[in-house]
Amino acid sequence: MPYNDLSNGMMFTGTYTVKEEWTATAMESGETDVLSTTALILTIEKLAFSSLMPHIEKGYTTVGTKVHLTHLYPINKGETFRIELLLSKISDSKIEFSITAKHQSKVIALGIHKRRIVNTSDFLSRTSL
Repeated sequence: MPYNDLSNGMMFTGTYTVKEEWTATAMESGETDVLSTTALILTIEKLAFSSLMPHIEKGYTTVGTKVHLTHLYPINKGETFRIELLLSKISDSKIEFSITAKHQSKVIALGIHKRRIVNTSDFLSRTSL
């Protein structure tokens, strides 16, 4: 396996403050100065990637393959939120996280995020780059 020290039940967390550029207005996905779903997904992907990479062998990387997210409540620009990624499944090269995002004690989003471990050079050879 191209990974080590990864197992079901591991938790990865990150705390973020809603930046101006993360608002629905700035992302052009709405007309409000609240955390956009687009930015929330971006922070989830970044947290998953940065949390996994210390466990992935050299020459391999992870790529996102699915995000299913229910964004339940808005939070304003300047407010802080926390993302919790629970590694719920790991099988061969497939990884699945359960997502919980919170503002203080209120759950603002729930979902799943799937990633795949790939050989970097093999993966890039399949592109037109």
